[in-house]
Amino acid sequence: MGILDFFKGPNINDGLLKYYQLKEAYLVDIRSQEDYVKAHVPGSVNLPMEQIGRAIYVLDNKLIPVFVYDWDIDGCRRGVKALRSLGYASVTELGSCERYAGELESGIPDQKTEE
Repeated sequence: MGILDFFKGPNINDGLLKYYQLKEAYLVDIRSQEDYVKAHVPGSVNLPMEQIGRAIYVLDNKLIPVFVYDWDIDGCRRGVKALRSLGYASVTELGSCERYAGELESGIPDQKTEE
């Protein structure tokens, strides 16, 4: 891994392979809802960074691994740090969804909401 790879961050596709191998895990898109609706990785839930303090309503089990992505690596790293500070035991930085090799979905899938 070279110095430029540090600034690019992890490859989301490699991280997703780990996510798909788990029986239970959260895949979290921390971009705005507007960006999420336009395009997101299939199976992800939207938890915008400005609402990260409300994570427990979307990610109700802090022991289940969490995989986080954003548009850019800095945003992703902020999201990972915030979720760890909220007590999530295993949070993995996936990096930028711009590097995603699969086909993105649009719209809003059914998600848990605060009751």
